[in-house]
Amino acid sequence: MYKIVPVKKTTAKGIHDYMFKDFPSFYKVADVITVPLKGQYSIGVTTEDADAVREFLKSADRYEHLMISIYMPESAVEHMSLYNTQLNVAERVKPFDIMVKLVSGRQLLLDKGVIYTLYNSVGHSEEEMTDAVELLYRKYGPQNKISENMLAEDFVINKITYPRSVLLAYLWLDRWRKTKLKKCIADVGNDVALASCIKRIKELQAGKADYFRTGCASNLIKSLDTFRITLMYRVLVTDRENMRDLTLLMEMYERGLTPDDYIQRKSY
Repeated sequence: MYKIVPVKKTTAKGIHDYMFKDFPSFYKVADVITVPLKGQYSIGVTTEDADAVREFLKSADRYEHLMISIYMPESAVEHMSLYNTQLNVAERVKPFDIMVKLVSGRQLLLDKGVIYTLYNSVGHSEEEMTDAVELLYRKYGPQNKISENMLAEDFVINKITYPRSVLLAYLWLDRWRKTKLKKCIADVGNDVALASCIKRIKELQAGKADYFRTGCASNLIKSLDTFRITLMYRVLVTDRENMRDLTLLMEMYERGLTPDDYIQRKSY
């Protein structure tokens, strides 16, 4: 089993049983590595050579008994994903997951739903979220349960679920995406949510294209899967067929369909 890990520098992270600087080094040893009595060996391979990875994928089934992490530059992974949407690329950590980890690390006690309110009320860089959690830790510690009213003493509370966060939830296939969509439509209405999502997916599509052209992009652009952006762009922009029900459009996206695909199927 393998996974490709996008990194800024081709330096392996984490602990592996074996670490290789390139695929030629890996092949010299891989065929003689025996299966351990318990579990699987963890293998790390660093490379900047996309062709070497493609060659490995042709025979990856031979190494199913190993857990192989391939560390590649982010730009190389994005380029490969354009031509092979089935690549097993390791998921990047999402901003909300970072917030959950920070709160858990400080063992803060939050009332039900307050962590979402906190997340929506601060910036989503790791530094901004860390500062917010540290402020709460210094003020309340791990013993006091933090309510929304307590949160309001230090933050401007934002309880609106914005279309941008809904769109990203679907692009990331977040487990709470349907709940966020329902709340967003209740907060701002279907038409506003749809128009906002259309505007935002156009920006993300353009940002992804610029990234492939220049190699420069924000962490958000880098974190989004190219295939999912393209499919969402087709659903909301090029193949929407004047459909305006955002809930139905998102259901089609989840099924890998566009309104145009659906109409074509019905015509047969």
